[in-house]
Amino acid sequence: MKKYYFSIIVPVYNTEQYIHQCIDSVLHQEFKDFELLLVNDGSKDKSLTICKEYAKKHSCIQVIDQENGGPSKARNTGLEHAQGKYILFLDSDDWIKDESLSLLDSDDWLEPETLQILHVQSSDECPLIYYGFRSYFGDGDFIVNIHGARHSHNKQEYYDILYYTMENKMHSFIYGFTCNKLFRRDIIEQNHLRFDELLRVKEDEVFTNQFCMYAQEIKIAPYALYNYRMSFGNSISFIKRKPSEYEYMADKLKETNSHFSNPKIQCYQQQEYFYNLSKGITAAIRQHNSTEAKRLSNKCAYQMKKMKLSYSSFTRIQFKDKIRYRFASGLWIYLINKLFNRFYTV
Repeated sequence: MKKYYFSIIVPVYNTEQYIHQCIDSVLHQEFKDFELLLVNDGSKDKSLTICKEYAKKHSCIQVIDQENGGPSKARNTGLEHAQGKYILFLDSDDWIKDESLSLLDSDDWLEPETLQILHVQSSDECPLIYYGFRSYFGDGDFIVNIHGARHSHNKQEYYDILYYTMENKMHSFIYGFTCNKLFRRDIIEQNHLRFDELLRVKEDEVFTNQFCMYAQEIKIAPYALYNYRMSFGNSISFIKRKPSEYEYMADKLKETNSHFSNPKIQCYQQQEYFYNLSKGITAAIRQHNSTEAKRLSNKCAYQMKKMKLSYSSFTRIQFKDKIRYRFASGLWIYLINKLFNRFYTV
């Protein structure tokens, strides 16, 4: 079986409108040593037919068809079939930009020289490479500038760079986002790393956490290679979720974060844990579920006491959420919900 330098994994689900552009943009890359794995996740439109037509014409394309299981399962299927030295994830409504594609019609895309640059950047076999990206909001845009090249040469530098990416992720999604990273496949396979198929949000952050436990070396390439168009109407961040989903997400992140021994990272990740639990409490309040709100509030209080922490010490949790922590029971749920309902949505 032929070995490739890059394996590009694309989960495909009902994206007949975009899949042509996605595939064409990969095929137009300057660097050609790659395989394109199209994992059809039970599409009900013509996506699978389109993928098969491309596969007949291009030997670098492999189509895998499966029943619908979500993007995590599709990515895992791609990992099972991947033969490349490095893994790059791309969604089927995203694409790698080339000059023939219209910027205004796109969601996400990579620059045409992306694979060539990443090939040079990975020549020293660094296991994990981050790169910058531009985010577009409607007609406006902003460019995420990662402040210069960084490369860890020892454990302390590795932790310093990891902390930098975590601390800045709310502005640029640097840390948890998988689409702006290159993962060395042997580390994934040696440690049996896969996406959690029960997670519907932040599954990429949990995967990144797991990978970082084993990578022990990191590089930041000073290039904005990925372009990300924010679509608020369809963004997964704006889908209403069950309180239990936020709790599961928080617990999974806490589980993976526990392996980091650096004090600064541990402190940040503690805040992240309670931040995600706060979203669960907020969801319970907005759904008028006093039982769940009280249970999660008690869980927060117990965990904070166990860790010897206080509400005032958390900068990641907004003031209104801190109030909800304290009073998430009975009549307080109704009053607090009324007070914040018009200003805040989950």
